[in-house]
Formats: sequence, C-alpha cells, structure tokens
Amino acid sequence: MDLIREIKRRRVVRVVIAYTLIAWLLIQVAETTFEPLQLPPWTITLVVVLAILGFPLAVFFAWAYQAGPEGIERDKGPDAEQADATEKPAGTAPALASEPVVSPESEAPEESKEAAAPDDASIAVLPFMNLSDSEENQYFSDG
Repeated sequence: MDLIREIKRRRVVRVVIAYTLIAWLLIQVAETTFEPLQLPPWTITLVVVLAILGFPLAVFFAWAYQAGPEGIERDKGPDAEQADATEKPAGTAPALASEPVVSPESEAPEESKEAAAPDDASIAVLPFMNLSDSEENQYFSDG
C-alpha cells in the first residue's frame, strides 16, 4: 500500500501514460513514413526497440525527479513534504505568512512618489544613429 501511495505522490503513472502514448505515436509515424522514404525494414524495428529501452529510463527519472513550476528537481521524499507542510500555512505565500513586505517605494517620501509616477503614461522612442564609418549601414538606423 505504501508503494502505491508513493507512486501516486511521485506522479509515475502520468509519466507512464504519457510515455506510452508518445512511443505509440512515434511507432505509428515510423510505420507510415519509413516505407515511402525507402528506409530499410530494420529501422522500424529500431524505433520499437528504442521505445522499449527508453521506458525503464522514463520510469526511473519520474521516480527520482519531480517536475513542477520551479522546474525539474530531485525528489526529496515524503518526509520533506510533511516538514514543509508543518512549517508554513497552506495556501499562503512565504512573504505573507511571516511579515508584511516593505518595498522601497513605501519607504520613499510622498513627493518622490508623485514625481516617479506620471499622470499619463507615455513611451519615448529615440532614433538610432549610424555611428559606423561605412555609409552602407545607414539603412539600419533609417528604420
């Protein structure tokens, strides 16, 4: 029962399903396109063998690493997740859980706030100047 819970926590089932669908799709594309491309018959067998050999690697990496919003990182185990859950309240950002965030703008005097934010926003477009010795590059600064 612990193994099943761990497989669900590490999202191995998702990787197995995704890998199976992608491998099946690649094999179907290989079967459809390799013959008209006049590739040798063993190339389809090679695609199938590579798909089969890649399956244990995909399962291993799904077990060892965890992909999330922060990117791919090594799985810390169930103990680390329980420790994280007890340290910070669920559903709150780390900055909101401890203290209010003080930004540099909130510490600035009122006059500088008004000067920093204009009433109507605008964009300044500055022209490019041709600083090269060659007149051939003039079209870069004309646009």
